[in-house]
Amino acid sequence: MNPILSIVVPYRNRAAFLPATLASLPTNVPIILVDNGSTDESARLCEAYAAQHPLVRCISQPEGGACAARNAGLNQVETEWVYFFDSDDIFTPEMVTNVLPHLTADIDMLCLLVRQEIRGRLRVRAYRPTASPTDQILASHLATQNMLLRTTWLRQLGGWNESARVWDDWELGLRILLRLDAEARASHQEPRLRWYTAEAFHHIRVHADSITGHHFSQRAEECLSTLRLAEQDLVGHETQFPGTTSRFLQALRLRRAIFCGHLLREGYSRQLPSPTSWQEHLLTRYVQLGGRGAWRLASWLVR
Repeated sequence: MNPILSIVVPYRNRAAFLPATLASLPTNVPIILVDNGSTDESARLCEAYAAQHPLVRCISQPEGGACAARNAGLNQVETEWVYFFDSDDIFTPEMVTNVLPHLTADIDMLCLLVRQEIRGRLRVRAYRPTASPTDQILASHLATQNMLLRTTWLRQLGGWNESARVWDDWELGLRILLRLDAEARASHQEPRLRWYTAEAFHHIRVHADSITGHHFSQRAEECLSTLRLAEQDLVGHETQFPGTTSRFLQALRLRRAIFCGHLLREGYSRQLPSPTSWQEHLLTRYVQLGGRGAWRLASWLVR
């Protein structure tokens, strides 16, 4: 039986994590390992692994960051469905068997639950099982390991945005939900998306060298840049589908206000975007003073 799913794993200088990651990957589906300019032993480890597994291929995309590596892998995918995995996490092998029956012709994305390790504790990553772009903007419920995608559909969407250096999966999740929302409006049907919530898969490791482990101020400019990319996504969506985007833009402004509050709390001294409404000012100040759950407050304000 020909496989219908491929897994793309980009990596850069992950020699300390790759042995455990590679050992956890399934061996019955095609896997594309993409070297993103490693200078340690990562490429050697992956090549040795590929030599032992006929469905594994190694390619190189040394320039352009993780999104360029993912797109290079996407270009090599020959199966109907594609899944992206990070090189420092632990795969759940039974995931493939369990989700394959749910990859049906009436959807373009299957959303999965994942487990995340933070400070030694493993728990299901927070999620909202919706197709709402507003929820993605504020709650970031779709990340890399949550999204199993139809290959041709993702290519038509443009793949990963190579201008995004952080929060790239958040930006992709937003573009996906915007497209699904537009297609649903045009067809007068439900979005072509399904949530699989029977169980959570994988072991996402948060560590000092992962994006999730950084303080906000350490990558402030890159995060603000991704927020601007998301704004461009929304402006483009409004051009194509007038009158559908105002709530999404409001949610994005509130997301930016929350982020600015985090930066101010960390003592960030560079100039930040100024609030344009009392709601933004409220959220920025609330987070700056240590308030928690600001995204829930933002969700209430945007309704």
